[in-house]
Amino acid sequence: MYNTLKNKLKKYEMYQRMSHQYKDYDISDYYTEEINKIKSELDEIQFDIWFKELEDEYNEIQENKYY
Repeated sequence: MYNTLKNKLKKYEMYQRMSHQYKDYDISDYYTEEINKIKSELDEIQFDIWFKELEDEYNEIQENKYY
C-alpha cells in the first residue's frame, strides 16, 4: 500500500504541474487537494511503522531484561 501511494503521489504531482503549466487551474487545484490527502495518508503509515518498530524494540528489551 505504501509503495502504491508513493507512485500515485508522483503521478499526481506530475499532473498537477502540467495542469498548472497549461493554466487549467481547476484541475490543478483538484490534484493539489489529492496530493495533500495522499501525503497525509503516507505520514500516518510512516508513523504506524515507526511506532510498531519502537514497540517491538521495547518488547524485546523487556523480554531480555529478565534473562
